[in-house]
Order: sequence, then structure tokens, then C-alpha cells
Amino acid sequence: MTALEQFKIKWCDPNADVSPIQRADLERLEGELDFVFPEDYLDQLSKAGSVAPTIGLVAAICQQNDQDMDFELSDLTLMFGAADVKSATLGPEAKIGTKHVAIAKDCQGNLFCFKRVAQPNTRPKTAFVYIYDLDFKDFELVSSSFDGWIKSYLAPWTREFDWRYR
Repeated sequence: MTALEQFKIKWCDPNADVSPIQRADLERLEGELDFVFPEDYLDQLSKAGSVAPTIGLVAAICQQNDQDMDFELSDLTLMFGAADVKSATLGPEAKIGTKHVAIAKDCQGNLFCFKRVAQPNTRPKTAFVYIYDLDFKDFELVSSSFDGWIKSYLAPWTREFDWRYR
């Protein structure tokens, strides 16, 4: 089971209708974006889909912030499907410039992104994940891999929480 499938079980309402994203849809989008998605991202989205956790994730992060002032983790509110990736990256409302590809957002509208690099001859296994802060108009490294980023929401601090937490 992938990290995103585990995330979906832990943080998303089991009654939510979330279909896996067709890998072919994301691969077609690569040409429009002039970008090659990393393998771990394609694999996990094709199995788990465009996940949207409940408020339980935000509440758990806030609780953890109250207990540990050094704790830093932005919530994941929505993992984009292919159409949202395209819109947030290339659409008229796109705010991230031309050097990044948006893949998700947090509850404040900040965007999680991959950095756009020249298309490699082979698909990378993973890629760094950044967050674009809309207020400061600044990118910050979140994780050295997509899988690692998702696993940060499954770390030991989350044991007492799940999608029902308020």
C-alpha cells in the first residue's frame, strides 16, 4: 500500500467518492507543462486519487503545534487532479510563475509544487516538494521526495488522530 493510500485511509472520509487518477491523463499533461512527473507521484495518484482530507488533519496539526512550538507542517487540503494541476500551473489565476508545477494546496490556498526542470530522458523516481506561500510570494522546501512528504502526515505524532478528529 502506498503512502497516499495510507493517507487516504487515515485522513479522508471513507464515504467520499475519490477515484484514482488515470496515469495517462497526467502523462498527457506532461507535454503541455513541458515537465516530467516523478514516478512516485504518478504511481501513488493512480492508486489513491485526488485525496481531500477532512478537517481532522488540520485539527491534528493545530493540536501538535500547541504541544510542540518547533513543529512545522502545512496541512494538505486537496491533492489536485490533472485539470487542477493544469489550471493552477498554467491558468489565468496561476500564481507560481513558470518554474514550478502545482500539485496540491493547503487550507490557506498556498500551493505545493514540484520545481520545473528540463525534461529528462528518463522519468525521475521522485522530486523535491516545495510550498509556495501566497502571502510572502516565496517557495520553501517541504520534502526531498513526494513519498516522504506524504509520510510526514503519517508520522508517529499522528497515532492518536484520524479523519474523525475535531
